[in-house]
Amino acid sequence: MATDFPSVPPQALPPRGINHMVLNVRNLEVSHKFWTEIIGFQCVAELKPIPGRQRPKMRFYSGLDTKGT
Repeated sequence: MATDFPSVPPQALPPRGINHMVLNVRNLEVSHKFWTEIIGFQCVAELKPIPGRQRPKMRFYSGLDTKGT
């Protein structure tokens, strides 16, 4: 039994890249070493502590160079 379905063009485009992602890690220093020394990313920002306020420890990395490539 053959079924004839109309040809439907794909609705989604393939991804061009990753915009951002969030990773929860047990050891921030080991994670930092991995992303900077092994993968080659650059740490571009970090949340600094605010006295009297609890903040999560977060670092932000980029795999782009100064030209954005």
